[in-house]
Amino acid sequence: PNMDPQDIWNQFVKDQALVCGMTEDQLDVWIARYIDHESPVSVAERLGMRRTNVDNLFSRANKVLEDHIRNWWKKNS
Repeated sequence: PNMDPQDIWNQFVKDQALVCGMTEDQLDVWIARYIDHESPVSVAERLGMRRTNVDNLFSRANKVLEDHIRNWWKKNS
């Protein structure tokens, strides 16, 4: 189908996030911040967390996903 390259990338990354071992909280925060471009303050308020917790979850989720995609790329390229 004729999908925007950014949408294709976002869907690929989201799919990989689901299989790479992110916790539910990490996934919620990561999607809100990376895919939906929601501010950390907004995410924190919506989820009832402190902003520092949102920042930590997002940072850890990015690391998990980065490692997973790097390994995926090595296996599939």
